[in-house]
Amino acid sequence: MIQGHLYRYIARTPLKAGKDDRSLAMMNAVQCHKWDELVTFQDWEPTSVAVDVYLFKCPDERQFIAVIYCPYELEDIYKLIRHEQIEPDNMPIKGDTWLQV
Repeated sequence: MIQGHLYRYIARTPLKAGKDDRSLAMMNAVQCHKWDELVTFQDWEPTSVAVDVYLFKCPDERQFIAVIYCPYELEDIYKLIRHEQIEPDNMPIKGDTWLQV
């Protein structure tokens, strides 16, 4: 456990082979800070690789959004695709429901 760090799940979408409009739209929502659109990505397919989006909060109150590649196979490696510090007045989701890392 990383002491003092918290996280919140924001979004998920499966990755498809070939042209994948859904995952591209989710990545665009992250990059352009379209938070209302981003939280609509709640798709899950049990036998598919996916991209997850999380919000992390550090003990010093800094917050980062992280986009993570989530493999299907257990022996495959999770990968950080994108991360960015988010200002407190530009939060993707409001509220105070956080989980410990």
